[in-house]
Amino acid sequence: MKKLFVLLLAICLIVPMWSCKKDEPTEPAQTQGGGTTQSPSGDSDRENAVSGLPDDLDFGNEIVNIAIRDRDDIAFEMDPEANTVDVLASAIAARNEAAQNALNVAIEMIRVPGNWSQREDFMTNIRQNANLGEADRYDLVMGPNYSLANLMVEGYFTNLYNVPYIDLGAEWWNGNFNDECSYAGKLYMTEGELMLTLIDSAFVMFFDTANLSAHAPTVDIYEIVRSGNWTLEELSAIAKDLHIDKNGDGVQDAGDTFGMVSPAFASGRDGFQTAFGITVTTKDLSTGRISLSFGDGATNERIVNIYDDFYDFIQESDGVFSTGNNDAARESCRTMFQGGQALFITELLNYAGTLRGLEREYGVIPLPKYDTMQESYAVASEAVHSQLSVMAASPRKDAAGALAEMLCFLTYRDVTLEYYDTVKYRNQKTPEAVEMLDLVMSSITSNFGSQFSELMDSPYPAPIGETNDISSTLAGQVKRMQDLMDDLKWDIQALA
Repeated sequence: MKKLFVLLLAICLIVPMWSCKKDEPTEPAQTQGGGTTQSPSGDSDRENAVSGLPDDLDFGNEIVNIAIRDRDDIAFEMDPEANTVDVLASAIAARNEAAQNALNVAIEMIRVPGNWSQREDFMTNIRQNANLGEADRYDLVMGPNYSLANLMVEGYFTNLYNVPYIDLGAEWWNGNFNDECSYAGKLYMTEGELMLTLIDSAFVMFFDTANLSAHAPTVDIYEIVRSGNWTLEELSAIAKDLHIDKNGDGVQDAGDTFGMVSPAFASGRDGFQTAFGITVTTKDLSTGRISLSFGDGATNERIVNIYDDFYDFIQESDGVFSTGNNDAARESCRTMFQGGQALFITELLNYAGTLRGLEREYGVIPLPKYDTMQESYAVASEAVHSQLSVMAASPRKDAAGALAEMLCFLTYRDVTLEYYDTVKYRNQKTPEAVEMLDLVMSSITSNFGSQFSELMDSPYPAPIGETNDISSTLAGQVKRMQDLMDDLKWDIQALA
């Protein structure tokens, strides 16, 4: 029956609702982007990097207002007082001072509601601010994509390609993001080195060095990853059968030892789905055209197989302990891993900040590919990380653009290495560990569909391991997703 659904899907494609409107314009090739995400420790030219800003910029001590979220685990990328480690606090303070002195501007940081539960308050704050007097209006906003996307379609932001002094082709901006998430020559949010939370929020796997050596002594995990052969099949071979019933009750529970522990959130659309190359949309960078990533029989059959295989791994393996999608479940998995009860755990990269103080040794690697047909690893960064927008209501766009460019450049040159080598991962000094962290950061990917998931939703079940037959689900989602994507495209085209 599942295969029948796959075959029928090609027949089920429905002409989009928007076909009655004028033809979508052909887009120029996307050439503005810089490159892919940088690899800090491997980039020896950082200290010699030179800004492209004019040397004689002087904004007369103009105050530039920057809205940042009121939570220290995110505000740290802009506010030195949000840091608990002196080295990083000093580096960020020095960066901010250098940017202000170079441009003769004054940075004013305003904290706005920043938790997930406050996302409506965040958007309300931004909307209301646009109506204040010029002196009080925000110039730059650093927020999460799930809030910025809604504000974007309401017209609150400026097309970044039109903002003076921002050079989106420079290596300190994320060119992959700019290429993938722009449309019709328009881009209203961007990412770069300034957003240290982009690195912090990367989905990865940690492994317990001693446990891996004891239970899989012939496995060279670094070589498997390095060779490009780190796949679901390889992970399954190591982890799926490792279950030690420590209390002898015959029940899999948090008191046992497993091959892998994983809170359900890491198995969702932001973790393994990205790692396996499953996306909602695909962009042809030569034309700029964006289309759905599912809909034809061959593509959907692969997606169905991925869900089948991952469901079997998560739900049918004795060696995998997967818990609920909440903070308590996440802490349970962390407690097990930190207590030596698992070979692997799926987590965010900032979990290294917790593990670095432990006596147990650990390693960091990307989540696996689905199979070797994938050309490269794909790492998702949780949506909570910061992105940058310039307010349309800002009366200081020149100064705001120059400041954003200078801050991103100086972070690239002066701050990222401190963050990377000294503060977050200072016990990861072996060549292999540094190599893996470089690989993780250079593999962070962006996609139009995930960037605008609040407006487009997703046709895929989340968490990914909760169901194995998604044939009918995909077949029933084609028209709805096509309509949502077309609506979003027209909204973007209508923006200034």
